[in-house]
Amino acid sequence: ISPSDYRNAMKASKNSTAAYWTYKLYKDSAGETPLIYYCQKFEQAQEQAKKFLHEPILGFDLEWEPNTKAKTIKQNVSLIQIAAEDKIGLFHIARFVGDKTEDLMPPALREILESDKIVKAGVNVANDSTRLAKWLGVNMKGLFELSHLYKVVKYSHSNRSAIDKKPLKLAEQVQQALLLPMKKDDVRVSNWSKRLNSQQTEYSASDAYAGYQLYRTLEAERKEMVPMPPRPAFWEAQQPLVLGDGTVLMRRAKKTTITVRDTTAEQEEGEEAEEEFFDAVQVLDPCDLENTPSNSSFEQQNETKSTACTPGQDPLSSHELARADGWAARYLSSLPEGKAKCRAGALRAWHLWYEQGFDLKVIAALARNPPLSQITVASYILEAVKQENLPFHAHKIKQAFDLIPTSVSHKYRNLLERV
Repeated sequence: ISPSDYRNAMKASKNSTAAYWTYKLYKDSAGETPLIYYCQKFEQAQEQAKKFLHEPILGFDLEWEPNTKAKTIKQNVSLIQIAAEDKIGLFHIARFVGDKTEDLMPPALREILESDKIVKAGVNVANDSTRLAKWLGVNMKGLFELSHLYKVVKYSHSNRSAIDKKPLKLAEQVQQALLLPMKKDDVRVSNWSKRLNSQQTEYSASDAYAGYQLYRTLEAERKEMVPMPPRPAFWEAQQPLVLGDGTVLMRRAKKTTITVRDTTAEQEEGEEAEEEFFDAVQVLDPCDLENTPSNSSFEQQNETKSTACTPGQDPLSSHELARADGWAARYLSSLPEGKAKCRAGALRAWHLWYEQGFDLKVIAALARNPPLSQITVASYILEAVKQENLPFHAHKIKQAFDLIPTSVSHKYRNLLERV
């Protein structure tokens, strides 16, 4: 948003639409706002969806007929919205010809929704994902709940007890992160089966575009945090949130009573509805695993089930760990015979530590749930630096040295002398 447009919005009367956040405030170097691709036909939707296939990040939202007991697909998933920086797709399912799934879900759009290579960022995405699965058989992946990132960024240093997995209203996130109010009026419960009018078009486009801009803004803030927390995992991974100091937010064992809702209640859920979670979260320090064998690899640790902390829970799956895996694979492929002197787990640990800037405690939490021992992580990093002659920061590698038992520190004497 240009300074002048932002200033004008701040000065505008709250009785005017000019005072509210909208996608129209964002313009490129030529002064053009994001393009709207409004699709009312299946074939048109298929062609326009292809334009979004190579976007790494998309804002995402749904609209449906409010307060209806009908059981048709079109009334339960009326409009699908996705947004990239320079374009917004409005796929008006309710206007397509036909009533079967194959008539209403273009293959290109399904590919986008089911790809874990494309981030789909929104609010209360659990409800949207369930709705798409139930009515259109879409198995969403790459689904990102913005509320998780917002709370980690905004509350890590001031109010940790406020960090949980309950969805936070989109309008509130926009107000706090993008610094303008978002207009929410009766248009959100209007008739979504008819051709969109200008008010509905701006509303639905802005909701999806807000998802995109919130993701970019909050991610930029996260990367500036010291210490930097890892990005929350995709919603479908169902993993706990991890803070910058390695603290893992765990759910309590006691669950809330889950009741079966009727169709009307389900369809009345909007973005403000809360996903059903455990009673609350507890802020816990990572489990003390100082007795973890230092010669075990990330792969071996990940295969191990532990009864500590959360019994039977799978290892953490994260964007950061995937980046480290990708780098390790490329590094190995560049070596003669594709073999390194150190273990693959050591390469991953080094990448998380040096390239991504995480400290030992956070890497321990990323590597496994419950967390690895920091001694184990330190030994991996030192092994990678020594065996592969990888670069390091002197002040950070001293922290790793301090954790290594004196009985094995002689292995890294030459490296210590370099420091």
